[in-house]
This record gives sequence, structure tokens and C-alpha cells, in this order.
Amino acid sequence: MEENWCCLAISILTDCTPEQAVVIFEFGNNRKKKPAIKLSKEDFEGIREHKNNGLSWKYIGELFGLSESGVLKRFKKYEADCERQRQQANKKISAVAERDDSYARTTPKRN
Repeated sequence: MEENWCCLAISILTDCTPEQAVVIFEFGNNRKKKPAIKLSKEDFEGIREHKNNGLSWKYIGELFGLSESGVLKRFKKYEADCERQRQQANKKISAVAERDDSYARTTPKRN
């Protein structure tokens, strides 16, 4: 009896026939996921250039096979990652400069 109610719910929610709902209930939904689209650094630079030229996020998304929100979300994440890398590089440079400066102050000068 429970199976019938589940099949009815599947049929209503997925807009399929009752026969298809029974198959989905028994064997599961056999949809394949689309492969993830990976963007390279050059792709993100192209996105930046397109945006600077005044193209919309929707049009840029169509160029890369993504939705408007998908391309915007990926671009913002890329920008945040770049900023984080710049900050880490600046910290390393500051640490090295500070270490070299403290070493120069503690070592006696030779005449």
C-alpha cells in the first residue's frame, strides 16, 4: 500500500505517468549528471575583459555554457582566491623583510 502512495507522489511531483513513477520507485531515477565545466585562469581573464567591455553576466554565461548566476558566483570566488593569494604573498614578503632587517641590526659591522 505504501508503494502506491509513493508512486502517486512521484507521479505528481515529477509530472510523469504512473507507469514511469513505478519504474522510478523500483529502480531509482537514472539521470546522468552533466560533467562539471572547469574554467582556467585564462577563461577568468576573458570573463574580466568581457565584463569590462560592458557585456552582461547572462551573455558571458552563455559564452561559457553556464547560467548567469553560475558565472557570477565562479568569478567572485576566483577574485576572492586571487585576493587571498596576494595577501599571503605580501605577508611572506613582510616576514622576510622584517627578518632581514632584524638580522642587519643585530650583526656587528666590519670595518
